[in-house]
Parts: sequence; structure tokens; C-alpha cells
Amino acid sequence: KYCHELIRESHREFVLSKQDNVVIYWASFLDGLQRVVMFTDDKAEMLKAAEKEQIEQAEFELTASLPSVGLSLIDDRRSMTIAYVSISSSGLTWEFKPFSKKRFRAESYEMCQKLETVYGDPSKAKDCGLVVDFSNPTDLKLIQPKMGSLKRTQHKGIWFQCSLSTRSEER
Repeated sequence: KYCHELIRESHREFVLSKQDNVVIYWASFLDGLQRVVMFTDDKAEMLKAAEKEQIEQAEFELTASLPSVGLSLIDDRRSMTIAYVSISSSGLTWEFKPFSKKRFRAESYEMCQKLETVYGDPSKAKDCGLVVDFSNPTDLKLIQPKMGSLKRTQHKGIWFQCSLSTRSEER
């Protein structure tokens, strides 16, 4: 009865025992990629959990990113670099999702190279052993060697994001 309500944000109560007047409350929500179902006998606790997960529009959002950052540790006396640490972007990566699945997964380095070659020059698709449909930039498809959706992404070297909403300012 409640199966379809567990796959989205929802909350409800159900009567466990009519004779003893026992009511159980539950709320379903996402915690990162994990689906959580919380059971409680406290209605206020259930409403609090359900309210926490309501989607709200951010009134202010700040995003800053750098493609790469390098840090050198230098010995001034000897004019010598002791250590160098660098954080850089991932470069372009391709992710694949079969039509029957819900999540994208990163492709192998070799497949990423082939897809990037074909993305730059679609006439090379046959040479790479691929059949693709890049006609719609928001809906990239791989037809062969396997069927599914493609996503071309690049992860920043270092980034920071801050969002403020009415509810977060009240706390």
C-alpha cells in the first residue's frame, strides 16, 4: 500500500492496533544518495523530519571555483623546492547510464578517449567502433557497443558553494 510513497519524499501515519489505539508515523526522505525511512510514535518528530526535506528556492547563492591550485614549500637558505602539491581539474570525463537504470557511471579511460574523439569529429565514429547520437546536446546517446545515455562532465579542481534561504537564515 505504501510502496510508491517510499520512493519519494513523503510522510504519513498508520494505525498499528485499533484496540490499543497505537498509531505509528513515518517519513521518507533522501540523505545524500541514501533513501531513509524513519518510523516514530511522535507526530511532531515526523512532521519535523518531513519539513526538513521540503525543497525551497535559494534567495542567495555564491559559487567560486578554480581549475587548479599549486602550493610550493621552498627552503630559502638553499633556494630549493622541498615539496610541491597541486590540485587540478579532472579533465573531461564521460559517464554512461543504460536506459533501464537511473544512475550514471564513469566510463573507462579508453572509452572516454574514443567518445571525445567522436564528439570532436563525428565522422570518426566508425573508426572507433561506436554508433552515437549527438544531435541533441542535452540528450547524448550511445547506440553501439551498448545502448544508453551519455553525459560529458568536467569536475573543478577546487570549488566552494554557499546557498542561503529563508529557513536557513531563521536558525
